[in-house]
Parts: sequence; C-alpha cells; structure tokens
Amino acid sequence: MIRRVLAIAVLATATLGVLAAPGHAASKPDPCKLLKTSEISQQFGGATVSAGVKGLATPVSQSCKFTVAAAGDTPAGDVTVRVMTTGGKAAYNGLKKLNAGYVPVAGLANSLWNDKTEALSVLKGSTLVTVQPIFTSADTLPIHTVDTQAQAIALIKLAAKRV
Repeated sequence: MIRRVLAIAVLATATLGVLAAPGHAASKPDPCKLLKTSEISQQFGGATVSAGVKGLATPVSQSCKFTVAAAGDTPAGDVTVRVMTTGGKAAYNGLKKLNAGYVPVAGLANSLWNDKTEALSVLKGSTLVTVQPIFTSADTLPIHTVDTQAQAIALIKLAAKRV
C-alpha cells in the first residue's frame, strides 16, 4: 500500500512538473533571435553587424536593435526588429486603414511597407513582426534615408519563419 501511494505521488509530481515547465508554456518570440547577424550582414554588403540589443519591451511587444557598420555605398545604420504578440492583428488592420503610406508588398502575404519609415510589417497568425532598417546618408544634402525595401523584404521572410 505504501509503495502504491509513493508511486502515485511520484507520478503526480513528475506530471505536474512537466506541465508546469517553462518550455511548455506559450512563449513569446525573442526579437533578437529572429535574425542572425550574418543574415543582416549579407543583406548589407558584408557589413559588420553587432549582436542584437534588446530595446523597448512591454507586455504586448518587444524590440531588438542590430547596429550595422558602413560598407561600400551603404552608410552605417540600424536594423530594428519588433514583435507584437498581443493585439498584432488589430494593429495590422489599423495600419491598413490609416492610409498613411502603408502599402502591401506584392508576393508577401499580410505585409505592409511604409516608405517614409522604411518599416515592413508582416502579420503571422496573430503576431505582428516588423523589420525596420534605418540607414541615413549625409553625403549629399538634404540628409536622406537609403532605400532598404529589398533588404527589409529578405530579412522579414527569414524572421517570419522563426515566429
């Protein structure tokens, strides 16, 4: 009888331990792990890219910033990755309705590109993922941002696969 009670207690403890383990809880994607520095470097001419640094984090979203050195004709800049895990679908729908420069990207489902902010967002399930490369050039006046849409598209495809 004692063995039976002990066996039930061990089984119950092991089962509860597995169910309560952090690996089994719904986890939020880490924006610093959605892209590799080598992938960013490849998109920006082999530039040196620093490890991602966690940025603003709220209960509904997180961000990570990668700093990219100048390479070839591309000035130094940053690639920011944002992940919105709560309210992502509502935010996506709101951006679509804003009519403030957000346009879909042909061939990229549930995407919105903003030419003014160089931000590309993709809705994957209920999670909104945004990749925003910002590279400014002061070589000629006025200071202007470098067009990074092609790089943003390549990077968001990689990031969205990891969500």
